[in-house]
Amino acid sequence: MSKEREILQMFQTGMSQRNIALGLHTNIHMVQFFGGAARLLILDNLETGIVSNRKHEDPVVNQSYKHYHTAILPARVLAPKDKAAVEGYVGNVTSQIIAKLRSEKFFSIAELNRAIAELLEKFNKTHFQKRDGSRLSVFLGEEAPFLQPLPALPYEYAHWKQATVQLNYHVSVDSQNYSCPYPDKFSDMTFDERMTTMIDKEYDARTNNRIKRLLKKSGLPYTKASICDIACLPERQLNRELINRLGTCDFISQKRNVLVLGATGAGKTFLANAIAADACRDGLHSLYIRLPDFFIEYANASVLHKEFEIFKKYQKASLLVLDEFLLIPADDNQQRILLERRYGRSSTIFC
Repeated sequence: MSKEREILQMFQTGMSQRNIALGLHTNIHMVQFFGGAARLLILDNLETGIVSNRKHEDPVVNQSYKHYHTAILPARVLAPKDKAAVEGYVGNVTSQIIAKLRSEKFFSIAELNRAIAELLEKFNKTHFQKRDGSRLSVFLGEEAPFLQPLPALPYEYAHWKQATVQLNYHVSVDSQNYSCPYPDKFSDMTFDERMTTMIDKEYDARTNNRIKRLLKKSGLPYTKASICDIACLPERQLNRELINRLGTCDFISQKRNVLVLGATGAGKTFLANAIAADACRDGLHSLYIRLPDFFIEYANASVLHKEFEIFKKYQKASLLVLDEFLLIPADDNQQRILLERRYGRSSTIFC
């Protein structure tokens, strides 16, 4: 804050103790209170802002403030003029807030902060004696436009500790002991390497289970099919480049449809199944249905007045494979309703 703008509305809150976590938490409330972050923040030599301050070296500041794009300028030890404006407000805090609350009893920090907030709001809105406006009006008119906008998410403090396995095969975290297995394959690994191995194994297991569920629910007759298994022989006149492009499933993200044409026995169903199975392996919801079976399912649902549930079921699929399309006479109204609900929202393969 420059000397030309040394009148600024005041922020104050109470803390149960002084440490890095609570100090950062308070500073987060401060920038939220002001509605923005200053480009330069003058701090006292507290551990919340200054990690280390050596005599002949630049101070090492807490890097957490980078989240708000704020530069830290620590005040020198025993140099109150470095933060003269703050020192001036100490007397105001003592007379206007602390003095009025010293005879009160509070049973929690939250209760204390509510009382402080009421007096602080009144103090900031009090009109000056020798000029127009108040601290709040001056702040809104002169200082607030120069503040930087706050990030979308507030800063979250995290405390990381490098845990080591003790001789009793336990790791101590927050005064709790956790037992550790000692298999031979982990004997030469660090804790981070072991944790990475466990996370990778768990991620792979969850991914594989999800793929199995998608393939099982898809109704595909060839769940093990893949475009890699398609033989592009010369007599089949298949375009390998086009098939590989379909295997990337980009057409699904683009909400485009695919029409597979060919004579009976040319392998249209297997090709469509291979694309849908690869889509399941990419984590996409695919469904397979023969059009005659769909009409039978729709007729049974109509008897129970559950047509909407049928259309909703096939509408949710990212990729729908309609086999034996137009091989039998179809109700134009049923086809129109099904395709209109999917048009522009998801992809369909007709084969």
